[in-house]
Amino acid sequence: MGVPRNLQMEDLVMAVVVIFYILLTVFLVEVDKYGTNGIPPSQFDTLDKATIPDRIKGSKMVVAVEQFWLVVVWGCKCCLLLLYSTMTSGLWQHRIVKVIGGICVFSFLLIEILFFAVWCRPFSAYWSVPPKSVQCSVYTNHVIITLAFNVTTDVLIMAIPLPLLIRARLSLSKKLTLCAVFSLGAFVILCSILSKYYSISQPYGIKWLQWYVREAATAVIVSNIPQTWTLFRRLFNWKSFLQHSSYNRSQNKYTSRLDSSTIHLSRFRGIIDRSESGEHIVREQPLEIWAHRQFHVTNEVDEERRSGSLSQSSGTLEFDTATAVAEDGPVRTTVTAAR
Repeated sequence: MGVPRNLQMEDLVMAVVVIFYILLTVFLVEVDKYGTNGIPPSQFDTLDKATIPDRIKGSKMVVAVEQFWLVVVWGCKCCLLLLYSTMTSGLWQHRIVKVIGGICVFSFLLIEILFFAVWCRPFSAYWSVPPKSVQCSVYTNHVIITLAFNVTTDVLIMAIPLPLLIRARLSLSKKLTLCAVFSLGAFVILCSILSKYYSISQPYGIKWLQWYVREAATAVIVSNIPQTWTLFRRLFNWKSFLQHSSYNRSQNKYTSRLDSSTIHLSRFRGIIDRSESGEHIVREQPLEIWAHRQFHVTNEVDEERRSGSLSQSSGTLEFDTATAVAEDGPVRTTVTAAR
């Protein structure tokens, strides 16, 4: 995460995600305690009226749970996209990141519009007991559309770093390790599918509560792994992971976070062979300006003093100085004296 004075946008987004994840967990516990309006139609006539107030309260919490879950999952997507945006800065893949980001925003807004304005009308029917329809209790259509957008955007986000890593000039073992790190989104997809599977196959059960927590927790952990790689390396005293890579270039804001002993995202910009542009990345050398000055000093003794002392003779001192002015360094001066 970095020190507070060096927080980046994705750090702030992740802080919000963690807050909503805590709220999600707390509300799911309360939902399990109070119950919901997810009641099979065959049990409407035998419903205990004393439980209706609690079920109404629990159903309202389910509405909040859906919002917390959406913020957590799509917030993790936002963090990864911000990370990949910097990772691909200056590359043509940067436009792909923007397009995928637009798809994520569109999917989030569409899910919210459908949830609040289409699936269950009036909106208060979401906590009516007994429910007016299955769309107001088990959210069948909402679950299906959310699963489709969630899996699609996860696959698109996973596809961003893999081509860069495959083309990077690294050893095969390092490539496989990095690809595995950035492919952990597959676990998020698996949890998402299982969560929605139990929501659809067992709409009146409680397994969906457990998988909501698992899916959200997996998304938070996976989205933080690329940023916490340095921490794990230091804790377990791992050696420099990319110390033998072809280039050692680091020039963006992630250098302080992903240091030379871990995954340098900025370094990928230098180790990718940009065959599209035909440019070659070389390490910049500091510029220096050399100034050459020569001084000639002659000491001559006048005629009277020379006649009084034959041992005295004229002397000559020569000073040869060379000054180097570095672009970002101190001034260096070399003085050579000759007699």
